[in-house]
Amino acid sequence: MQKKLIVTASSFCVAVSLCLAQDVKPAADTKAAKTDAKPTKIEMPKMPEVDPKAWDFLPEIVATVGGTKLTKADLVKVLNPQAKMMLMMGQKLSADDYKNLAKGLVQELIKATIVKDIAANAGYKVTPELEDQVYNKFIDSMKKQMPDSKNFNFEDMIKQQGLTVADVKKQMAEGEVIQKWVKEKIEPQIKISDAEVKAFYDKNKETFFKKPETVTASHILFKPKENINKSKADTDKSKENTDKAWADAKATAEKVYNDIIEDKITFEAAVKQYSEGPSKDNGGQLGTFAKGQMVPEFEAACWKLAQGDMKGYELIKTQFGWHIIKVTAYDKGGYIPFDDKLAAQIKERLKQEAVLKNVNGIVDAQIKKLNPVVNIK
Repeated sequence: MQKKLIVTASSFCVAVSLCLAQDVKPAADTKAAKTDAKPTKIEMPKMPEVDPKAWDFLPEIVATVGGTKLTKADLVKVLNPQAKMMLMMGQKLSADDYKNLAKGLVQELIKATIVKDIAANAGYKVTPELEDQVYNKFIDSMKKQMPDSKNFNFEDMIKQQGLTVADVKKQMAEGEVIQKWVKEKIEPQIKISDAEVKAFYDKNKETFFKKPETVTASHILFKPKENINKSKADTDKSKENTDKAWADAKATAEKVYNDIIEDKITFEAAVKQYSEGPSKDNGGQLGTFAKGQMVPEFEAACWKLAQGDMKGYELIKTQFGWHIIKVTAYDKGGYIPFDDKLAAQIKERLKQEAVLKNVNGIVDAQIKKLNPVVNIK
């Protein structure tokens, strides 16, 4: 909700998440048997550097908001993490890109400054104690995501963003007080009626609440195997080679298909013994999918089985090989029913939208009153 207002803290946290995602697996995947081995340090991926000259076009005072002067240094602390994220994601930034980024983020920095002052005037102020509390809570949360055998130097990560621990503590605490101000002073003013909730559902049934027709299917894949150790003569007969590989795959698929039909082998056992697709280790399960998500031949076979009360199997050929298909579930789709649970979700969404609109209205009114001056050309 405050993401359009609190730029600095969110930029840093997103950058941290991106760094960790490149080097650290989820805790659930890495909680192996504990040992007495000393934790090893996580080597964080090196962040791209932003040439300081990229910001030479910025004046020393980038904007004035009432009696507050926003400096080049203030804005660069916001710009650098954003630019580094873009570079890390493979984007190439031109001089105009840096200028457009600065023009956009200076407006967000102005809004962040105004909403921070509004919250402070309402009694929601940053204190050194709050800075430590919020920062330590964040660090504890990050550590819980780390494998037991790993540790990391968070300060190094901060430095890669061009920030200091003091910067991050302040940014996080500012975000915390603003959220508290919104929760305690703005949210109580917002009332969403049951009629508004129902009206939203009726108006948006097609957009948000329509479920597509789906099937849940599994398959056994038989891939054509061409001779990988071809002689020159074999290569000259490549079409014949390919035709034979497909014919062999078909013959095997037909035999297994008949064995399943005649109860000589179960579908599940046949998956383990014969399937060559990536779904083999998952029992051949492909999950649930709607029309348009599979190749046409495969889709047609699935819907044929679904409309036949999911009895039997289909043997078909696609560009990937021969398949024996089994459909395990069918959902004709329709609309998500309007029940108490859905009504509560809609009410929360409408409330958050109203809160954001209210906050933006307060900020916009203050912007008109203060008439900030931006010095970026």
